Amino acid sequence: MLLKEALEQNCWARDIVSTITTQVLCIWAVTRGLTLNHAQPDQFIWKWSSDGKYSTSSKLSSLAPHCCSEQESHGRQVRR
Repeated sequence: MLLKEALEQNCWARDIVSTITTQVLCIWAVTRGLTLNHAQPDQFIWKWSSDGKYSTSSKLSSLAPHCCSEQESHGRQVRR
């Protein structure tokens, strides 16, 4: 479907609602059994780096195995 058609028929709105609903249900399923400890501060841990901290290079490394092979990258090496 072309963007023009999606806008004219409001299909984009249905697609977004469907996607958001699915994501909310997935989050609910994962978190419904959690018990929060209000005495402990939140921790943000980035699982794609050894120190648990986000960096641009760790984000790129997390995407590289999923988005392109060496052949698809036209011979360019993907830095990991």
